[in-house]
Amino acid sequence: MNIKAIVLFLFMISLIGVTGCMDAENKFLSHLEEKYNEDFEVENVKEGSIIFSEMYGKDKALVHPKGNEELVFLAGEYRKTEEIYDNYVLAKWGEELKADLKEDMESELPNSPYKVSIMAADDTYDATMLEKPFSEYVEENKNVMIMLTVGVYTSGEPKLEEYSQGIYNMYQKLKEYGTDSYAISVGFVDESEDITDYIRTANINNIAWSNLDAKVYGDISFDERSNPENPSSSISEELIVTSPESVIHHYEKLGE
Repeated sequence: MNIKAIVLFLFMISLIGVTGCMDAENKFLSHLEEKYNEDFEVENVKEGSIIFSEMYGKDKALVHPKGNEELVFLAGEYRKTEEIYDNYVLAKWGEELKADLKEDMESELPNSPYKVSIMAADDTYDATMLEKPFSEYVEENKNVMIMLTVGVYTSGEPKLEEYSQGIYNMYQKLKEYGTDSYAISVGFVDESEDITDYIRTANINNIAWSNLDAKVYGDISFDERSNPENPSSSISEELIVTSPESVIHHYEKLGE
């Protein structure tokens, strides 16, 4: 095969890839705009496997309503069917709680970007609930996880005692929503880094602090299992969060 033929072959392969992405983008946009009667924008598309879809999954896309990049969510195809799913309703509830926690965050952990993620089974919510307040949804279904992800900027190794009270207080706020599951995850990041987009997409990016491409000193993460009112038998006594001081026991130093 001569060089001209090789170049043509590579061009055709790349063209197929571009065409596939465009088809997937149009497919998701058409479905979402009809379902919610809104205009959306696709940020990027991850093409799935046609042959091994049950193993590697099908097409997925990061989407947000036109003009609102903060309300980012995931749309995709189920592995075994042609049906399209999305978590727009959950993402919208997450933004509702983010606004609800704004004053508390400004007081407890000021100047720290944060994201609220909501996780629930697909069959417990649908498009008709888009305007339904989260509190009403929880009255009917408490089998929900609320995750508060916070980035704290520091100029070096964090002085944990400066943040433990704020983290403790925000954990108490999460408990007030009445869901079965809740968690807080705070990453201490060097002030030279920009984690804006990581936090913005925290509800869908599935990236741990330890895998973030940035200088992260460590993190504090714990969930409902550390609640002293109903502690889990699977964790040690020192990890039960009874006070701001006990929050520090959850610190994991990274980069060592």
